[in-house]
Amino acid sequence: MREVLLTIIFLVFMGGCASKDNVKKIEIAQMIGFSEAITYPSMKITKTEEIEEFINAFNSAEKVPGIANTVNPDYQVIIGTENYYLWISDESGTIMNIKDTHTVYSLSESSAQKIFDLLNTKKD
Repeated sequence: MREVLLTIIFLVFMGGCASKDNVKKIEIAQMIGFSEAITYPSMKITKTEEIEEFINAFNSAEKVPGIANTVNPDYQVIIGTENYYLWISDESGTIMNIKDTHTVYSLSESSAQKIFDLLNTKKD
């Protein structure tokens, strides 16, 4: 029951921050470290369907138990007013809201694949 309640709270929080209705673009920076970007922004996502892919992936991410102990992020992602770190590969993805650096969320394998492919398309 507690997990269901936490999931609902998380989805309400994420839904309020990353609603499809109020996001017109997503800015993404490739990162060297937690506070250093290669260029900012490295990419901008402005197509509605691509924005929806990000929002759906982030909104459906599942909280990873414990306190986060991470390496430098691959990307910094700004969705609306929220700011996230993103670690991504073709098989897995992890996000961390910059406001809560003690908690990470895991993307589903299919969401990670979609985001990974989208990012690689934008880099070219």
